[in-house]
Amino acid sequence: MDPPTQTTSLEIRDDSDDAVVVIARGGIAADDAVSLWATVEEALERAAGRLVAVDLRGVTEFDVESADALLHLAKASKRRRVHLCALMVPDAPLYRLVEERKSMGALSVYPSLTTALADLER
Repeated sequence: MDPPTQTTSLEIRDDSDDAVVVIARGGIAADDAVSLWATVEEALERAAGRLVAVDLRGVTEFDVESADALLHLAKASKRRRVHLCALMVPDAPLYRLVEERKSMGALSVYPSLTTALADLER
């Protein structure tokens, strides 16, 4: 895969009683996997029983190493008893990449935060 052509942006939104959201935008390459990992780790530490959602709907390119990091973080979050999910546009290339590698971890994928929260309430 060619390196992303767009700048990576990672931001944590911690302004909800229900969820901490990591918003990713632009291209995420192998070099960005460490930043993605650190940002999601910080969100997991802040969560205190809330959902952590990684919003990848604004990501234009995504590297396999970053997908693997996200899947490993999902497994680690279960040990912490914090639910980690990803927000993605169904049928996007990124969605298919994560679905193909999903056996590596237990990452739930939703089209929106509202859908993720509703599913957790069941």
